[in-house]
Amino acid sequence: MADIHAKDDEFFGDMTGDGDGDDHDNTNGIVTSDITAPSIHQDGQGGMSFYEERANNDRFRNLGYHEAYESTKEQALQKGFEDGYKQSIDISHRIGEQVGQLGTLWMLQGQARSKAEE
Repeated sequence: MADIHAKDDEFFGDMTGDGDGDDHDNTNGIVTSDITAPSIHQDGQGGMSFYEERANNDRFRNLGYHEAYESTKEQALQKGFEDGYKQSIDISHRIGEQVGQLGTLWMLQGQARSKAEE
């Protein structure tokens, strides 16, 4: 008769782990100690509060990530706007000076023509 307490099964093989002494199942990389919820949680409630707490932690982590992302995006956008504004002011100032010089030359040329025609 087969020993029912044997840890080696003909179909499943050795059920005690992979033999290296850690809690990792090396076939798929999952830590087995993280999968099972405690039967009674620290606050005396069942395993459901464990999953609720885990879901709340995930929710707050996601919320924090999105808030940090939005804040960083706004800062980068503001910096880009300020840098572009500074560049456009410098360029606009140079263009204004050149337009003013051309206008002055055009006006002086017009005055010279009118005096020449008189």
